[in-house]
Amino acid sequence: ELSLEGLGLSAVPSEVWESGEVIKVNLSRNAIQELPVELSSCISPLQTLVLSRNKIKDWPGTILKSLPNLSCLKLDNKPLGQIPADGFQAVSRVQVLDLSGNAASLPEHPVFSSIPHLQELYL
Repeated sequence: ELSLEGLGLSAVPSEVWESGEVIKVNLSRNAIQELPVELSSCISPLQTLVLSRNKIKDWPGTILKSLPNLSCLKLDNKPLGQIPADGFQAVSRVQVLDLSGNAASLPEHPVFSSIPHLQELYL
């Protein structure tokens, strides 16, 4: 586990994608505005990505889609912009999805059926 919680980070440090062994990354309570494209080239077993209370505005679908082992994603309590109608296809393998505090960001008719393994959903 790599915990970088509450460090005032404005960017995701390279250690996150350079390490090939991290399965959980906690980046909550920082000032991160976007996920770097380098994260999509990460060949890591990353299973849990916690981005609670950051400043991410755009749904990082392309990067999330490139994380094949991701089973838990927390994007709660942030000023997330509109999630595209097909946005949840990027996280089709996720079992836990936390979007609390982002009700206005959801598509008009969210299609959670595109997340077949979803067990826990927080809105």
